[in-house]
Amino acid sequence: MAEEAEKEPETAEPETESENETKIITVFGATGMQGGSVVRALCQESSKFKVRAVTRHPDGERAQELKELGCEVVEGDYEECDLIRDCLKGAWGCFAVTDYFETMDKSCEVQQGKNIINTCCELKVNHVVYSGLESAVRISGLVCDHFDGKAEVEEYVKNSGVNKYTIIRLPWYYENLYENTPPQKISDNKYKLPIPIGNSYMYGISVDEIGECIHSIFTNSEKYHKKTIGLAADQFLIHTCCKILTKHLIPLEFVHAQISCDEYEDQNQSIPGVKELSNMFRFYKQARSDRNIEESRELNPKLANLDDWVKQNKEKLLKALEENDKLTAES
Repeated sequence: MAEEAEKEPETAEPETESENETKIITVFGATGMQGGSVVRALCQESSKFKVRAVTRHPDGERAQELKELGCEVVEGDYEECDLIRDCLKGAWGCFAVTDYFETMDKSCEVQQGKNIINTCCELKVNHVVYSGLESAVRISGLVCDHFDGKAEVEEYVKNSGVNKYTIIRLPWYYENLYENTPPQKISDNKYKLPIPIGNSYMYGISVDEIGECIHSIFTNSEKYHKKTIGLAADQFLIHTCCKILTKHLIPLEFVHAQISCDEYEDQNQSIPGVKELSNMFRFYKQARSDRNIEESRELNPKLANLDDWVKQNKEKLLKALEENDKLTAES
């Protein structure tokens, strides 16, 4: 780690703003799901916001797609403070998200978050939006590093002296239905959804739609200063999710695989971080997540509930099922 990362952040002072000034927003993790959503939303208002998209691979295919949206694409590394400083020079705002599963190391993720926040303080960035999570171990006693590390950074943000900050917490993504937890084929036209939370409710959102929430936060900077917002577009049982999939993906039928977290872990040993994921589901079962659908819809009135999202993404879901079936048959 660079030495600068260990310095205590200086207290930032507000800078004079002009209503007509185009504000530079630095978006970390710009080629990821969260960061990409934020980039796309901010680029819709290019007269007000100029997006500086940060990626480790500025010459990659995803980075090229960002350039085509009109972004400035720059190289960044969460562990290189000099690079972080270059990414944030002249920025009015910053969207910061870190990825535990990239390193599978909580202490590394925490340090990465601190590196960004320290540099935001040093350069007097006006408003930081940090994508955090609540502390699973503090709430439930369950150790879940990708929650607990982000919770530690949340506290650091609050005490950092950064000019303005907003913390967001996301729920389960609808996109997991074709990404991380796709339905598994039982027989012809019948699938099971192996999400081990029993009959507990779960919050959800489309990650594609969180960008507009962040856009609204930056647009209403004073209003959302010092706010921690649990984003969500819907709340549902897995049984209900299966009914919705069955309703829209005719002639397929979907049922909830009532498996325990231990069974989920045993059946998915090939997935990196499966212990983390099973503890996440244990946490979802034991503790009610602090998410606020009403406040989320104030930020983005067009948030889709699960039913509407499945209807809108029918073809994508069917294609993902077909591809997953082929992979399963070949394994």
